[in-house]
Amino acid sequence: MILIELSIKRVNDSLQVGDLVYATATGIKAGASDRQAYNGPNDQDVGVNRLVGTLSKIETNTAGNIELYVDNTGVNSVIPSGDDFIMFCKHKHHDAGVAGYYANASFVNNSIEKAELFAVSSEVIINSK
Repeated sequence: MILIELSIKRVNDSLQVGDLVYATATGIKAGASDRQAYNGPNDQDVGVNRLVGTLSKIETNTAGNIELYVDNTGVNSVIPSGDDFIMFCKHKHHDAGVAGYYANASFVNNSIEKAELFAVSSEVIINSK
């Protein structure tokens, strides 16, 4: 488990448990051009996204800073340094409305008065790949 403490008071509203967390180096060696080797503890290229892990918990500590708990088990991940840019992306299969191969829906109106159904919709993604 990796703890990332951010000295900010608010994070993006769409950040949620299950999102993938990435870090990228931001420092460039003096006189170097873009994407040349980063002069830091991880020796990573600037602009290269490195997987940290899956977000497991978001909390606010007593100082009011945001703490991100990132699960890095089973992943070849990195531990971000203090100068890294932290970002996230949605897991492409986590936010599905309907999971599985088959869905059945029934709509029942027990009223004796006339009623109309305006629209029915669902969010379906391919989840068997």
